[in-house]
Amino acid sequence: MTVLLEGELASISLFNLLQFIKLEQKNCLFRVEVKEVAQEAFVYFDRGTITHGRLNHLLGVDALYRLIGWWSSGHFQMTGLTTAELPLPNINVSLDAVLMESARYMDEFAKLREKLPNLTSGLRFSDKALQMASEGRLPDFTKQLPRSFTVARFFEMCPFNQWDALQFMSEMVKHKAFLVGVAGEDLRATVVLTPIDSLESIVMEFVGIESSHQMLEESLVELGFDRFQKFGFNQLLAVADKLMDRIAPMMKSEDEVQEAMYRLRARITSLL
Repeated sequence: MTVLLEGELASISLFNLLQFIKLEQKNCLFRVEVKEVAQEAFVYFDRGTITHGRLNHLLGVDALYRLIGWWSSGHFQMTGLTTAELPLPNINVSLDAVLMESARYMDEFAKLREKLPNLTSGLRFSDKALQMASEGRLPDFTKQLPRSFTVARFFEMCPFNQWDALQFMSEMVKHKAFLVGVAGEDLRATVVLTPIDSLESIVMEFVGIESSHQMLEESLVELGFDRFQKFGFNQLLAVADKLMDRIAPMMKSEDEVQEAMYRLRARITSLL
C-alpha cells in the first residue's frame, strides 16, 4: 500500500480532511490511531465515495459519528488501495449526509463534550453508581469498567450505538453517577467501612467492578477469612498477595503489576 497522506488530527479539521479525500477520488483507507488509549478507526473510500467504517464495535455510519464527534487528536494516515482490497460496503449514504448528521450529534451533546473534551478525559464511578451496579440496576457492561476510566475505555466497553452511548453517559454525568475528572474535590477518596473494602477499591482501579468483587471473595474463601473480621497486618498482606495472583495475569505490563502491588501494600500500612 502506498501512503498518500499522513499527519496529526490536532493540526487539521477532520471535516475538511474527509472532504479532501472525497475530492481526490481515490480508492483508499483512512486510518486514525490514538496511541494513548490504544484505539484505531478505519474508514474506506471507493473513488472518493465513503463506503465502509469501523471503530470499536461500531460499523458503518455509527463509527463515523463517533470518530467525527470525539476524535480531536491522533495520527492519521491515508493509504492507496486497489478495488479488490476494499471491504464490503457498510455505508450507503453520502459523505455530506454523514457530516451533517455528525454535526447534529455534536450540537446535541455539546454540554457533555465541554465536560469531557477528548478520549483521554477521565470519569469515575460515584458511590451511588457502585451500589447501583452491584444491585444490577446498571447495564452489564458497566461491571467490566474499573472504578476510574477514560472516555475511550467507556466507548470500548459500551455495546450501545453512538447516540444511545452518549445519552447514557450524559444521564450518568447529570445525576453524578459518573464523576468527571481524575482528581479534585469531587473525586476525593471514598470513605470505606472495612479494610477489605479499602483493598477492593484499589483492585477496582485495575479491573472491573464485578471482577474485583469476585477476586476478593475468592481470596477470602481460600484464606478462610471473613470480610468483617478484625484483620492484622499479616492477614491483610496474605489477602493482598492472593489478589495479586489473580490480577497480575490481566495486567498489560510489569510496571502496572508493580504499581498495583505497591498501592495495595501502602494501603495496608496506612490502615494499621
